[in-house]
Amino acid sequence: MLLSLSLLLMGCAPGALETAPMVLPPALHARTLDATRWEIPTSEGHCSRGALRPALPLLELGVGELRWMGRRVIALEDREVPQEHLRGALITPLYHALAQSVEWAKDAAQGGCAPEFSGGIVIAADARLPWSVTRAAMYTAGQAQFGEFFFLADDPEPAGPPAGSGWGYWAVLLSGEGLAWSDGDLETSHLASCAGQRCLDLESWPWAALEEQARDRRGEGGVVLVPGQGVPMAVVLRAMDTLTYDDGDAPLLPSVILAGGAGDEDQGPPIAVSGQARRHRLDPHRLVGFPSAVPSIGAPASGQMDKEETPGGRGELKILTAVRGRGGGVRGAEVSVSPLAEALGLAPEPTPAAQTRDWFPETFLWQPLVETDRAGTAALNVPLPDALSEWQVLALAHDRAGAQAGAALRLRTALDLSVQGAPPSQLTEGDALEIPFTVRGDRDARVTLKLEAGGALEGGVAQDLDLSAGGSAVVALPVRASRAGEGWVSAEVVGEDRELRQIPVLRAGQERVWRSAGVLDREASVPLQAPPGALAHEVVVSPRPGAVGLFQDALAEGGARDGLATLYLLAHIDAIAARAGVVLEPAPLRSASLLAWQSTRALPRDATLEQRALTLWALRASDHPGAPSRVRATEGELLRAQRADGTWVPRQGAPVGEVVRLTALALRALPPARREARIRARGALERLAAHAVDARIAAILLASGVEGAPLGALLGQTEAPPLEEAAWRALALPGDPVALRQLLEAWAVPHTALAAELIAVDALVASLPPLGGPATLSLSQGDALLAELTLHPEGQAGRLSASLWDQDPLFLRSDRPGLAWSAAERAWYPWDGEGGIAGLDVHVEVEPGQLHGQQRARVTASGPSGATAAVTLALPPGYHLLDRGVGEALSDGRVRCTLGPFAPGIEERCDLVGVPEYRGTLHTSAWVEAEGARAALRPLVWEVR
Repeated sequence: MLLSLSLLLMGCAPGALETAPMVLPPALHARTLDATRWEIPTSEGHCSRGALRPALPLLELGVGELRWMGRRVIALEDREVPQEHLRGALITPLYHALAQSVEWAKDAAQGGCAPEFSGGIVIAADARLPWSVTRAAMYTAGQAQFGEFFFLADDPEPAGPPAGSGWGYWAVLLSGEGLAWSDGDLETSHLASCAGQRCLDLESWPWAALEEQARDRRGEGGVVLVPGQGVPMAVVLRAMDTLTYDDGDAPLLPSVILAGGAGDEDQGPPIAVSGQARRHRLDPHRLVGFPSAVPSIGAPASGQMDKEETPGGRGELKILTAVRGRGGGVRGAEVSVSPLAEALGLAPEPTPAAQTRDWFPETFLWQPLVETDRAGTAALNVPLPDALSEWQVLALAHDRAGAQAGAALRLRTALDLSVQGAPPSQLTEGDALEIPFTVRGDRDARVTLKLEAGGALEGGVAQDLDLSAGGSAVVALPVRASRAGEGWVSAEVVGEDRELRQIPVLRAGQERVWRSAGVLDREASVPLQAPPGALAHEVVVSPRPGAVGLFQDALAEGGARDGLATLYLLAHIDAIAARAGVVLEPAPLRSASLLAWQSTRALPRDATLEQRALTLWALRASDHPGAPSRVRATEGELLRAQRADGTWVPRQGAPVGEVVRLTALALRALPPARREARIRARGALERLAAHAVDARIAAILLASGVEGAPLGALLGQTEAPPLEEAAWRALALPGDPVALRQLLEAWAVPHTALAAELIAVDALVASLPPLGGPATLSLSQGDALLAELTLHPEGQAGRLSASLWDQDPLFLRSDRPGLAWSAAERAWYPWDGEGGIAGLDVHVEVEPGQLHGQQRARVTASGPSGATAAVTLALPPGYHLLDRGVGEALSDGRVRCTLGPFAPGIEERCDLVGVPEYRGTLHTSAWVEAEGARAALRPLVWEVR
């Protein structure tokens, strides 16, 4: 792997990240939680996505509403979630809000502006709220990728209940032997054994005894439920249902507080079961216990729960509160265990923490400019990736006189006990495969290997291994992609090493995309165009905080792929930022400029007139030291090509439209000092205005300063023009909201044409004024708040995304008018045919294969005589292509077969042969292109035994 010295980072300013205490709402009392334990990051730097979210965000469950991060998400009716907001156990408005926050948190962490997303969430539940609401909220949070729960009990009477009220908590402990409970005196406990020696299944537990105890305590404050190690969450949920059962009069107990270990580490505890009996698994390394706070028990920052006198005179109570970190070690030095839990063997044995490795770039540093000191030495402090591999470092240098030198060295990263795997880079919904992991050791050892999958993936296995020095073992992890989203796989040699890999899971089905845009004046309706029947439906709305943020967004996402376009963007970011009073970090911009300049090349002798005009246009804006010489040479060649009538003609016999376009491009490229050439060009355009016959030519002429009523009449209203035409229209119609909407819609579509990008930059600079201050935006559907963000003048273009459940109108609102926005609506539908292009008959067949054996894919196509078709297949992850036949192997794991020209009645064929790396079933995409049209084919299914 090549380490070639590059560092191009755009993130927070030094010192911009600070921490501040988390302020709890007044309804939460300090004695239920030590507020100094929880901190939130704040920032005044240039982090994307606006304001940062707390490291441990707060979900408040009140008797009248659910609030997320201090904002109301949904109103309750009679302390219950309205049925229209429920899908099984999922609270849809809450899910949208949580999922958006997870996305923000991950974006901020990736940019270095916040800690890594841990999956932690604080749930503050009113003691008067039915447990059904709390459980639904837990399930919803689990579906949104939260996996570590911290509970706060809101004491409705902080001073304590009236004497004689009977308020108090009693403890119920679940173990493999049965149910045990304590009445407050820990020396006196009761045990109801399961049927038989062990609790082997759900029905063998003594639920009747538990219900009897709950009925005896009807009306009392609640129960602390302590699940023992190895007890499945299904048993925990059944116990909760039993304790909170509503027999028509009222629930048996109004409150259940979870504490202690919760679930089987090896299997991973499910948080809940939905109406479709689909289990959502939590990461057992993130959740071994539920740290709890009840009205009578304090929770110091160390994580240990103190002994205090309960209000009902029920003695002392200690609860197990051990929470393990991602590496398996107990988080916090102190672990408190009740005597009853110790007697039942529920206390966990602390495990040494294993270092987690989760950063695996192939090339992790490229530093184009390193300045040495006078002695010719320079030092770089670089964090090494987590991959256990051999790295090559290549350094090239030159002195002031131009003498060059270079050096290469190797370094190796290794552990004496380690686990390594080669998971796929991405999967698709419905994929099922086995991922092999290899354990290696430099010493004799008996180790426990834990393999598990989470997020959008399911699977897990644990195995004890005996390793000899220098030996290895391979264990496969069966994984299934259960849903679209972010998934992960973890491989841990307990106490030694842990490898964590992220795997995105793509949606299955036939994707359709609709785009819309507009200008936001406090409130705008976002049109929904997808017909019903979608497997999944989502929308992404991108507000624009002015051209600075728009161009930052384009650079970060690779919107400008050409080096000249990148230089032009950078020049305008700098100028616009100065006008808006925004200070941008100079180092990332300078690095981007250097890389963009390195990707540009001198024009060949046979370069076209358009290439020369665009090169001159872009280089004139650049402040690179090498730009002036190339500007002078290109400018002279362009001037010599101007005809006597003032025009530039691309070729003999070119139509008027091409002559007008090239002349307008050359006019914009020439500097103001070339007055004579510019006057002749403007006169030529004025004469050509009489020959304008369509909206495109009229827009170019108006944008070039040519006036005339007939030109304006020709513009009219066109639907979805390409980027270059939309940019000319926006320049021709300054301030026109329709022209701006069309420009934003076209800019949101990937584009690579240099002319379109340069004209669009000028149009956006002229159309988008800088944001005058922070703007708060929200996206809602009906009464449900789906997403919100804060845009800053120096920030990138924001993004609000949400999954949609119905066709109710979407509304985008802002506290500051004048923001432009664009939206991409996506929906996925079941395949109702083979797909493709009418008139072409294309079939792709994949034969079943054997692991590490050969597997064949065959493409056959026929079509109209003389036509050609290009069929592109995405290969499954780990598929090593041996023979591509007549196909062309592309760099991103795809193969393109170009078939034709077709002859009448003759099929063209392309055979591919490769070796699969994974056993299982994988799905990949395929599409066909012909005569400028492109269409998806039915996804391919790769079966490997």
